[in-house]
Order: sequence, then C-alpha cells, then structure tokens
Amino acid sequence: MLRIESIISDVFIPSGRSFTWNSAANECLFIELLHPLKLEWNTFEVQLGAGSCFLARTFILRNTAQKPAAVRVIKLYIKEAALDFAKPLFFDSLCRESLLLQRLFTSLFQDHSKLMEIEKSVFPLLNQWINHLQYTISPLNLHRSIDSRLIKINRYMRAHHEEIITLQQLAEMLQCNPVYFSNTYTRVFNISPIKHLQKMKMDTAMKLLNSSNLSIKNISSRLGYVSHSQFSSIFKKHFGCTPSQYRKDLKHVMPLLFSEAGTARSPYTDKFR
Repeated sequence: MLRIESIISDVFIPSGRSFTWNSAANECLFIELLHPLKLEWNTFEVQLGAGSCFLARTFILRNTAQKPAAVRVIKLYIKEAALDFAKPLFFDSLCRESLLLQRLFTSLFQDHSKLMEIEKSVFPLLNQWINHLQYTISPLNLHRSIDSRLIKINRYMRAHHEEIITLQQLAEMLQCNPVYFSNTYTRVFNISPIKHLQKMKMDTAMKLLNSSNLSIKNISSRLGYVSHSQFSSIFKKHFGCTPSQYRKDLKHVMPLLFSEAGTARSPYTDKFR
C-alpha cells in the first residue's frame, strides 16, 4: 500500500543552513534538488547536483553555497517491508522503473489532480525497483575470493532461470549436500539460491508484463510454474499486487507522464535546523 501524504513545491534552505529529516518506520521522502546540496546520512556524505532525485528516511541536506538553495518534496507512506532501507536510494536514468518513477513523482509538482491515479501507478513500479536494488548482485563482488564453482552456478541460474531448477540439481553441480550448498551460496551472495532464482523469474515476469502481449497464463508456463495461481501468489509477495492488477495499473503510467501539466504550489511548514 502506498499513500502520498503531502506535496511541497518549494523548500528553501538558506546559505550555511541544513534541512534534517527522520522518518517513521513506514514513511519516506522523495526529494528533487533544484540547486546543488550536500547530502549526509550516517557517516557518509555526497555532493549532489541540481536535478538529482532520491528516496530516503533519515538524512541531512546541507547548503554550503553562498546563496539560498531549494528542493521539492513528496512525503510518502508505504506499508511495505521491502522499503526497509538504511541509506538513500538514488534514481538512475538507466533503469526503466527508476526513470518512470522519477517522472511520475516530479509530475505531481505541476499537477495535483491525478494524485490518486499516480499512487496506483507508482506502487508496482516502486516494488519492482526496490526489489531489484535489494537483490542485485554486484559484479564487483564476483572478483573477490569466491569459489569459481559458485560463480558458474550463478551464471547457470541466470541463463536457465526460466526452466524448472531444484536445489538438489544445483547442489549436484557443486557435488555437495543441498543444505551445505544453500548455506554457502547465501553467505556469499546474501540471498539463498532459491530466492535468487525466484527473483530472476519475477524480474522476467515483470519485463514480459511490461513489453509483451503474452497472457499471464503463458508467462506463468514460460517461467516454469506449475499453476497460474502459484505464479500469481509469488508475484504478489514480491510486488504487492497480482500480475493482472500490475498490468492494469501500468496502463495508467504513460498517459499520466505525457498529459498536460498545470501549476500548483503548497506551503511548507517544517523547521530548518
């Protein structure tokens, strides 16, 4: 469930001042920078340019310039465990879901009238993006001292994830006990082999729902699921909605992105530090 609680068109941060935010468990902010600012969280900091966008729960934006800076803010309530992130999530123009999300959020600053429709469109995209970020295995990690057999198995899973693959089958490739294989794989990649395999299937399902006219039944069969209901149940656990609901909601995304935008402004009441 996702709810947009407030939209603040302009938040001004005076020179030498900062904006601090600490969210509740199910809340976060979408931030769009209109001027360069320094972002700080935990012990980390990064200088961001104008136009940068991110999602975060706890952070400080510091204005080190000699003139006032501004940001635009959307406060979100998201009842999803998948959003239990400890650092800001930066929007990436190379990721389709990330780009669509950014465009949907920023369109709200010009036109509030489609808020309810955008809420429905944002939810499945946000779930997919978060799920992708949470379970993506960085190629950089594969160059560390990892058993080459695990790397080969991981590549095999990527190449054959649309097929029916069992834990026993993967363990036999490593010539070890299934429990030992699962524990070792999980320790190295921070996700169990079966969950990672399921994640690959769900990512492919989402892409097929986005870009093809295949029926949900055909997509289910293509990905090796025994029944349509099993596929729909797993899909809902990953993305918070059924495949049919996702495809229905996605139809609203493109018209919303390219509709004519009006102008809207909202007052800002939060305190500067």
